[in-house]
Amino acid sequence: MLRWRDLILPTLARLLSAPPASIEPRFEVLWDRLNRCVHPSGELREKLAAEPTLPALDAFDPTWAQETYEDAVEVFRLIFRAVLSRFPEAVPALLAAPHCFKGLADTAHRAGHP
Repeated sequence: MLRWRDLILPTLARLLSAPPASIEPRFEVLWDRLNRCVHPSGELREKLAAEPTLPALDAFDPTWAQETYEDAVEVFRLIFRAVLSRFPEAVPALLAAPHCFKGLADTAHRAGHP
């Protein structure tokens, strides 16, 4: 099981080279939100059923979309950082085309690459 304290927090601490206490405020909240989507809660069911006609309409919830987008960006930043940490020789090639990887230079710098 992917428990926060047993696996996720230690993995993030190693990946980010940061003490667990500095990681928890930011990433435990994200982990909890992701878990609520994977394991539907009352909150998610309420969002889905807030408007009785929502499934029948081509409806859009901009707040929910923004929250989902921000969570996805954060998750992909972590994945990309893990890949860069595992394959540092890829960094120069990726930085050669920064228009393809917006924000890559900043991510690479934070991961300890020049």
